[in-house]
Amino acid sequence: MRVEVEGGAPRVAALGALRDAMAALSTERAGERAQDLRARLIAEIDGHLILRATHPDSPVVVALAGPTGAGKSTLVNGLARSVVSPAGALRPTTRTPVLVHRPEDTRWFPGERRRVSAWDAVHPVVSHHLPQGVALLDTPDVDSARHGQHGYTGQLLATADVWLFVTTATRYADAIPWQTLRTAGGRRADLAVVLDRVQMGATEAVGDDLRRLLDANGLEEAVLLVIPETSLNNGRLPDPAVAPVRTWLEGLATGRDTREEALQRTLTGAMAALAEPLAVLESLVGGDRRLRQAMAAALGSPR
Repeated sequence: MRVEVEGGAPRVAALGALRDAMAALSTERAGERAQDLRARLIAEIDGHLILRATHPDSPVVVALAGPTGAGKSTLVNGLARSVVSPAGALRPTTRTPVLVHRPEDTRWFPGERRRVSAWDAVHPVVSHHLPQGVALLDTPDVDSARHGQHGYTGQLLATADVWLFVTTATRYADAIPWQTLRTAGGRRADLAVVLDRVQMGATEAVGDDLRRLLDANGLEEAVLLVIPETSLNNGRLPDPAVAPVRTWLEGLATGRDTREEALQRTLTGAMAALAEPLAVLESLVGGDRRLRQAMAAALGSPR
């Protein structure tokens, strides 16, 4: 499989130098925003850009994101056909991120992602029921900043190849989740949106309205998948309910061209999307010559 950072090995080396320049920054006086931004950017470089360029055949990491109580965990449980990510009354329910992967993919996790601090909290679970070549990462709720989890949720999302955003028929227009969706759009990450708990007879109206919002926010290429309101089966969605999501994952994993194109799109988009947050970081720390030089080498013309 050919999935690569433009500029090849010299660009990958320049990304490593950029990572080192950010790690060397003093951010104490710059505040929490600078610290969170630096952590997310380092996570993206270490846990996605360099890793994907050097290991193109490793499993596609699909990160599930969404607001509190959207049903991410019950969806993951349905795809794994067992309770691998507990859901309950406590909010946010996904306090511990869970990675579900097939047994033959154990060697890849955490692997080089252990350089990303947020992966220290990830709980790995093996399942024989996922499509081959896919791993699911159930992340803490995107609106859980008040619980101190927003920062490492951003780090985890930055390490993913593909995003699967879960929302509900009553919450899809909430403001905070759309910040995450716009981030996916700016990064050009392959994105599917699951509209969960749709009442019978409301599929067309609610689905059309969400499609309109996606298009209006520059997410015309996002795949929209609908799950009807249904009873859970021992903490998980039943097979018929998750069938559209499973089919989408299987197509992503088994279609060589589809997989390669999706990974390359996200890799190229993530590289292009580095420039703006890096400029913000430099401004927050009051300027840094080493960082500026590393940015020019990594994001400019390959040397």
